[in-house]
Amino acid sequence: MFNKFFKSVKKSGPGEGLAAPERFAEAFTIGPVLGKGAFSTVHLATRNSDGRRFATKVVSRRKLPPVDEAALRSEAKVLMALDHPNIVRLVGWYEEKDVFYVPLELCEGGELFDRIVQKSCYTEREARDLVRMLLEAIAYCHERGIMHRDLKPENLLLVSKEDDATIKVADFGFAKVANIPKGLHTQCGTPGYVAPEILKRQPYGKEVDMWSVGVICYILLGGYPPFHDENQVRLFMKIKKGTFTFHPQYWATISEDAKDLITKLLVVDPAQRITAAQALKHPWIRASASVLMERGLFNTLERLTAFNARRKLKSAIATVVLANKLANLVKARDIKDHYELGKQLGTGACSVVCKGVSKRPETKGEEVAIKIVRRLELPERERAALTAEMDIMLKLRHPNILRLIDSFQDTEKLYMVVELARGGELFDRIVQKVTYDESEARELVRCLLRAVAYCHSRGVVHRDLKPENLLLVSTEDDAAVKIADFGFADHVAPDKLLKTQCGTPGYVAPEILMRVPYGKEVDMWSVGVICYILLGGYPPFYDDNQTKLFLKIKRGEFEFHEQYWGSISDQAKDLIRRMLTVDPAQRITAEQALQHPYLQIDSEALQTTNMSVNLERMRLFNARRKLRSAIHSIIAVQALTNLIDKR
Repeated sequence: MFNKFFKSVKKSGPGEGLAAPERFAEAFTIGPVLGKGAFSTVHLATRNSDGRRFATKVVSRRKLPPVDEAALRSEAKVLMALDHPNIVRLVGWYEEKDVFYVPLELCEGGELFDRIVQKSCYTEREARDLVRMLLEAIAYCHERGIMHRDLKPENLLLVSKEDDATIKVADFGFAKVANIPKGLHTQCGTPGYVAPEILKRQPYGKEVDMWSVGVICYILLGGYPPFHDENQVRLFMKIKKGTFTFHPQYWATISEDAKDLITKLLVVDPAQRITAAQALKHPWIRASASVLMERGLFNTLERLTAFNARRKLKSAIATVVLANKLANLVKARDIKDHYELGKQLGTGACSVVCKGVSKRPETKGEEVAIKIVRRLELPERERAALTAEMDIMLKLRHPNILRLIDSFQDTEKLYMVVELARGGELFDRIVQKVTYDESEARELVRCLLRAVAYCHSRGVVHRDLKPENLLLVSTEDDAAVKIADFGFADHVAPDKLLKTQCGTPGYVAPEILMRVPYGKEVDMWSVGVICYILLGGYPPFYDDNQTKLFLKIKRGEFEFHEQYWGSISDQAKDLIRRMLTVDPAQRITAEQALQHPYLQIDSEALQTTNMSVNLERMRLFNARRKLRSAIHSIIAVQALTNLIDKR
């Protein structure tokens, strides 16, 4: 569909008139990586026909969730319709078997604000000229019925490093056609720049862009934002009220016309807000360049430098993605418009899990699992935990992690649409096998380590790795293993250790039981336990008395019994020892484990290992595991207080 579009474009039209060849490699030569995202990398690419360089997004189709593919296509459609000197151009769309190639105009000058703060002098005329270019781009979009919906400093780029470089509006990921009679309802934008009508959940139109322009204009002239609060609830309250001030100590030298335009842009009532076309006719935009040149913004430049540094450091001021960031991470849409609910698969205290079938054109007929939570019955703490779980799962995209596809809500229920694991629990599948060898166990450990390494590289710790949370995507013999249930997952960093005691007896790390601050090393202990069971057929730590069990774990007391481990490779036992090290500082990491000699052994050498006795033991272990629901998750300190402290 997109390639056909480009073949029909005239030379004077959008996309530079590119008639895209069937394959990207015919038109471009791929170059070095410029950046990476969850599902894509951005490469420097050179067009073969004229030697021009472009920033090319290379998107993996296999990893890309349907909802993100739809968003990518939507953004491309919008950019195809736009051809303006102040908007980043899309110059092609290549849809191939495994990847999308999306070449875009290269903005070598970087972010606008980064360039401004490098200046030795800065005047009101320069700020005015930047606002004019921004307004011209927005007016052009609005004339064509398109609103951007996420204007902010990060999305204002410079085409080159020259002093007079053109400003470019980028990132049309939230852009939408604005000529919908009843207005839009999707909550999106970025805190600090989002319009009050979006926060009030009112239907809205292209006026939201003008509010964002007002915020940017204020920052360009004052050097700090008009609305700011470390507490996001209070920040949103200020925006909804439209409470801002031109502080005399910073704004005394700024022209009255500039302040008048900002005042007209930051009007809470969108019906009274100035339009882009009107703003371009405002006296400040038409003021004499020589007059504005005399108004130096030296103090503004200093404040803008400080603001820009905070902006670059504070990744917490993140994009508000749909209702996820503005309304408890879910979208207020009717799930029945998108999925057909099927038979019930399971139940919980406040939830049920049903099979679902997608109605969406791009994924029509695809089966999913839908968790339906009666959110009004959830205690506040559990609502917060569910929100945190969804927030983390939305950020994780890996072939060995169960994917959260979408989320919905109505007045009573919350719906989580997740990948359907048709193959069930990994251990249930293993015990159904007639034969089982060490090479199979090793590959399962490799998949688990890859997923854990991916989580850890993104600062996420799972905290409850166990057999129940290892699922298979299908019933095929070579089905991918998936990590599920991120209910205890949390963000962790070297300077942000965790203290909450959680996990499952038998798999929980000693540092959690010892009540000391801990990090991602706890996952590696759990992987060690799982690896031991996969190879030996029974757990390394076991006792019917939970207090004694925890004491064994804290001491790291386990052994490789000769009758079960005699035929298992020494490299496997060495890896397990390195994972089941009591001192977390000495415990092997996921990345190190992936480089361990055991993971490098030729598969054929491991296929000769006789594990029939181990498989029989695993059947017994799995039967006990399924029956013993008493071995349940430990939540918070209170649940462990009377169980552990015999140190």
